[in-house]
Amino acid sequence: MKKIVIHNTARNKIRNTARYIHKEFGAVSRIRFIEEVGHTMQLLKNNPGIGAAERYLEGAPVLYRSVIIQRLNKIIYWENGDTVEIVDFWNCRREPVTQAKHLLQ
Repeated sequence: MKKIVIHNTARNKIRNTARYIHKEFGAVSRIRFIEEVGHTMQLLKNNPGIGAAERYLEGAPVLYRSVIIQRLNKIIYWENGDTVEIVDFWNCRREPVTQAKHLLQ
């Protein structure tokens, strides 16, 4: 089992998404979202290879993978030895090339 490390960028985007869901759809939807994020992170601990290689991050110095959350968001991560580093959280409705820029530098 690997250890999960969540970078600040990803943590902040997950929190902001949860707040937005709460505001627009209510507390129950927010709880479902948070539970799905937590469940997905648990899956990544046990089997980090479940995510697909993120095509918008090809050419990066590491192999970034992604897992979709509730059809509208992606957890972006990579394996670093015995650690799974969650580096970003993308909204799938936004331009992926723009969201990928800071990870490609």
